[in-house]
Amino acid sequence: MPADTKRVGLLLSMETDFGRRVLRGVKQYALANAHWRFAYRGTRPVVTLKELARGEVDGVIAQVWSAESIRYLKALKVPVVNVSNSVSEAPFARVRTDDMAIGELAAEHLIARGHEDLAFSGPPGDRYVLLRREGFVRAAGKSGLEVLVAPENCYGGPPSSEAGRRMDKWLSGLPKPVGLMASSDNHGRQVVFHCEQLGLRIPDDVAIVGVDNDELQADLAVLPLTSIDPAFETIGHRAAELLDGRMAGRAAPEADILIPPRGLVERASTEGLAVGDELVRRAAEFIRTHAAEQITVDDVLDEVLVSRRKLEKSFRAALGHTPYAHLIKARLHRAKRLLTETDLPVNAVAEAAGFGDARQFSTTFRKSAGMTPSAFRQQFSNR
Repeated sequence: MPADTKRVGLLLSMETDFGRRVLRGVKQYALANAHWRFAYRGTRPVVTLKELARGEVDGVIAQVWSAESIRYLKALKVPVVNVSNSVSEAPFARVRTDDMAIGELAAEHLIARGHEDLAFSGPPGDRYVLLRREGFVRAAGKSGLEVLVAPENCYGGPPSSEAGRRMDKWLSGLPKPVGLMASSDNHGRQVVFHCEQLGLRIPDDVAIVGVDNDELQADLAVLPLTSIDPAFETIGHRAAELLDGRMAGRAAPEADILIPPRGLVERASTEGLAVGDELVRRAAEFIRTHAAEQITVDDVLDEVLVSRRKLEKSFRAALGHTPYAHLIKARLHRAKRLLTETDLPVNAVAEAAGFGDARQFSTTFRKSAGMTPSAFRQQFSNR
């Protein structure tokens, strides 16, 4: 074993998509940049708190979730990088999701779908839930909208429990249609179940956005859930980079390192527009279906058979932007998925997303995302 090899302990939950994807990012960094040997539990590179306490490690990447875990990890007297946002006062360097930005992205998506009534549901207690709610409320406020938040007594029991009945009552009393953010995909699936039991249509009555983008569960779901991808692999990669520096003697950053979400993956739970204008709905559906085919606004006009002035006026009234802006948003959304989920060259991504010119694509993308397509791929790719 080389003299500079470091033994690293991983305290991650392999039962969750979060833990598995963080581990993937850690592995990517270690293979490319570091001489690391992982402490193993049997055949798995993940250990328990007590196993960590018995072994010798030079550093740890951990989901810190309780006072007990803090006590064990402090006793090791080695650098620790926390990748969890469940506990607010853990005394370790931390790389975490930008939960405020996640909440803001959910609100922006629902508002862009035409929702003027918004709601938030998530079990209180964990810090990330509170921050996602705060971001959601803040983004809604920028558009002059208020958010209806589920009461704290709606959680903690099965659908048939008193808490479940309170959730039913809250959902039934929401104005319809409503755009709802669930604090996670797991909770979002619970909301879907309650809506189905109540006879509420998704997305017509209740459009739902979750968080985590667990693609396996999304593909198996009866009603696929629109979800925000928090870029868990990037969290793992950045945490490994930070731990490498800490084990080399570099100081820990004073503030948390925030990882912005990779983006939003739209599925059936928010399809369609919550607007009363049939013209806008028809035009937007045509754009959604054909945006990658290098259509123009003239093609949209040929489909809906109205004047450009009337269509633009209708879009501005219903959605706050023009048909052209709607078309560009649809193409950028597709481009982001292609950048993170495929190895297509940037010019091929531009063509597949509906941009006729790679230079125009790069300029438009940078203006929207604040970085070049290549930089976006490097930061957020999950391949």
